[in-house]
Amino acid sequence: MGVIDFIFRLGVVFAVFGFIWWLFNALLTILRGGASKNVVETYSLKFINYVFLVSVTARFCTEEYDGTPGNDGLAGNIVGGFILLMFLLGKIQKKEQRVNMIKAMGSMTARFEPVYNKTIEWVLLFASVAMLILFESIPSLMHNPITNWFVESIINIIDTPVFGFIFKVVGFFVMLRIIFKFLGGFLQLIGFRTVVQSSSYFESDQENTEKENKDEFDDYEEMK
Repeated sequence: MGVIDFIFRLGVVFAVFGFIWWLFNALLTILRGGASKNVVETYSLKFINYVFLVSVTARFCTEEYDGTPGNDGLAGNIVGGFILLMFLLGKIQKKEQRVNMIKAMGSMTARFEPVYNKTIEWVLLFASVAMLILFESIPSLMHNPITNWFVESIINIIDTPVFGFIFKVVGFFVMLRIIFKFLGGFLQLIGFRTVVQSSSYFESDQENTEKENKDEFDDYEEMK
């Protein structure tokens, strides 16, 4: 299986899993009477979310469903782990941007600010990659009733004509986001962004210098 096809398939899986978890979380919010503002409760639920997301990812990475083989072997496991890492990293960055945007809008929007702890987010990120390695090393751990239910539900939704198409479109954009994030990280690694930022800084500094010189000249003209 090609890497692009593999990323696309996992993108669809992530999209459907996210929808199912959103339904569960919405029901929990209704029963609770509102969104949780407790850090322990929020991140306990997120940890459970990541456990089943990782187990579902491991299943689709290593097993065959509807004639679509998994990416077997060490290389496939590495690619699957990298895709999961990029996906979760994107979620962290998106949430951080949302928090910063709400904070920038002032105290009136403070009640809409979600629970966010950067340290815990990163701990869960790397714990997820470790769990993926554990599940793929000990396959029996990812074969449990809840993971089985998630896998079957995801397959059924993907096979549904209308919903399946919608989630394939969403999965396509998830795939693009992962690819662009990889390319952005690669360009930053080789120093391309640094060069661009340095160039922009130089141009900005040059413009400021010219503006200062112009201002000094204008002051001189007024004195005459």
